[in-house]
Amino acid sequence: MKDLVTEQSGDVQMRALIDGLWRSANFGAVFEKAVHRDVVLHGGEAEYKGRLAVATSALGPMVACPDRHVICEDIVSHKLADARDIGAARLRVSGRHAGGGVWGAPTGRDISYSVMVETTVSDDRITDIWRVRDTGAVLSALDIAPEKWADDMLGATLPDDVVFTDASVTDHGAEAGNNSDWAHVWSDLLERAMEGGFQLFDQQYDPGAALHYAGGVTAHGPKSAQAFWLNLRSCFPSAEFRILRKLGGDAPLAAPRAALRWEIRGRHDGWGSFGAPTGKEVVVLGLSQAEFGPDGVRREWSIFDIGSVWMQIRKGGFSTRLAGTADTRKT
Repeated sequence: MKDLVTEQSGDVQMRALIDGLWRSANFGAVFEKAVHRDVVLHGGEAEYKGRLAVATSALGPMVACPDRHVICEDIVSHKLADARDIGAARLRVSGRHAGGGVWGAPTGRDISYSVMVETTVSDDRITDIWRVRDTGAVLSALDIAPEKWADDMLGATLPDDVVFTDASVTDHGAEAGNNSDWAHVWSDLLERAMEGGFQLFDQQYDPGAALHYAGGVTAHGPKSAQAFWLNLRSCFPSAEFRILRKLGGDAPLAAPRAALRWEIRGRHDGWGSFGAPTGKEVVVLGLSQAEFGPDGVRREWSIFDIGSVWMQIRKGGFSTRLAGTADTRKT
């Protein structure tokens, strides 16, 4: 049946990136062919500029989980009018925590978490990568409090003046996407909900909707969707919520789909899963995907890097310095 499906534009580079960067650690010819030498990776935790910095950013999780298995669950892609390709991928990473480093001392426990990626391709090479790793799911599986992990990471790996990169300051693709009705309707729903219209989930989500949220949370139904987004707004009630990119459409043999990149920018001035209000300035980078059926959203995946948000709160806000370059890495 695979022979009946034509690969979408941008998928080839996306699959090369997934295989070379996250699955096999092949930073050689395939990776170099698919990725521009001045590529920028905007991560949930920091920003990395250049092919070498992007490659080394993937090493920590590989060392911590050397036998890990990476599955690409889905890719949504589209060619823009200016000939650039944009794509969104959803990955599932699983394996045994058998190595030290980024997740602490090895525990031998099995871990499984989502990674979501958005790419921009120009002249057949990836120039921009937006990547969010669900650190909350890993920390939950290892019984590590995310605030403690954030303290350990800040003390061990980052210089005093580097906490978090305000990645969107270099984003020249804000609001670029396609004209998919699915993406526009879903983004409008989330924007209206984050302005107070949380009752909209009852109207627009399938009663049996399967939901997958940051922290490795799985749930079902409109009330669970409402609870996730309501908690985010509760933590940052005065912050600005923005949809930065909308992508969607219909593909052969697939349900209608949409992919969004969004951010929450402002103060931690509310109660919620991040504890008592601190007033610290934060940027929450999020990626979401959804599938639709006759009764609305029937599957949703929305993640952000819980660990990076705790790092910002514990350290005192975000920085606009680049991570992964010579002037911001400890030697």
